[in-house]
Amino acid sequence: MTKNIYCLIPARSGSKRIKNKNILKFYGISFLGRTISTAKKSKIFKKVIVSSDSNKILKIGSKHGAINFGLREKEFADDKTTTDNLLLREIKRCNLNNIKYFCCIYPATPMLDFKILKKAYKRFIYGKFDSLISITKFEYPIFRALKANKGKIEFMWKKFENKRSQDIKEMYHDIGYFYFFKTKSFLKNKKIISKNTGYYEISRDKAIDIDDKTDLKIAKKLFKN
Repeated sequence: MTKNIYCLIPARSGSKRIKNKNILKFYGISFLGRTISTAKKSKIFKKVIVSSDSNKILKIGSKHGAINFGLREKEFADDKTTTDNLLLREIKRCNLNNIKYFCCIYPATPMLDFKILKKAYKRFIYGKFDSLISITKFEYPIFRALKANKGKIEFMWKKFENKRSQDIKEMYHDIGYFYFFKTKSFLKNKKIISKNTGYYEISRDKAIDIDDKTDLKIAKKLFKN
């Protein structure tokens, strides 16, 4: 199943809400180590690469069988750097333009397993997409969202004020687990999401974006169950 596809795991050292989040131990294994293991178990990738601004993180990546191309520049390792800009820079910096496909996987994704990756990869290839992202449903219809205005609450979209939740079309959001993409198309468009982007839906019980300690507690409960 392996073709000319690399996995790239961006794992910067700075994290404001959870210190050292990307190498935090989760049931005995760091997030990074667990993600590398998941990528390898999928047997999709020729190489698994860790990109980081930290030697410590690169060493942990090597311990779990990933390679690296040295330290990433600091200006591409802050919370203002977009995924698109990071990937563009890393592909150029590491001279990987000739790799046909990439999959970017973020490290703090303990609910991601190798079976999901394999299914998503098949969908990406057979769907003939330029890219494919991981999504999940919003828990509540976003068109009935409320906004605070001068101490009062009002509907963001008034035309949905009298609509029942079940009558509103379901919407989705990117959960940031993984991004498959054709390198050539990505370098041309300079962004992952385009008119030819497919998706792989992750069920809500497996979709958790770990940003703070509350998310971490929820992830531990979900993973344990």
